[in-house]
Amino acid sequence: MVDHPGGIPVSPTSPVASPLRGNLENLPPTLIQASDSEMLLDDARRYAARAKVAGSPVTLHIWPGMVHVWQIFVPQLPEAEEAFDDIKAFLEQVECQGSNQASA
Repeated sequence: MVDHPGGIPVSPTSPVASPLRGNLENLPPTLIQASDSEMLLDDARRYAARAKVAGSPVTLHIWPGMVHVWQIFVPQLPEAEEAFDDIKAFLEQVECQGSNQASA
């Protein structure tokens, strides 16, 4: 058991500790950004694959040579700005698809 920040013990096999172990059905559209040098890249790929199999819309974008959470390095890394542009485009696409479904 691992102590949760609130003092509640959490099993490493719990979906609270590892979303890969949870129910991935009926999730909202999800964007995952990961670096090809990210130690969690395989987890990101597994999560995206399992979510897709469960019928949830998921998009995985893999960025070359970035450090973990490179998105926080605005303005030092141009790729951080590009990552936020990627997020904006994803959200605009989701919003457009939602509008199209609502009017159908």
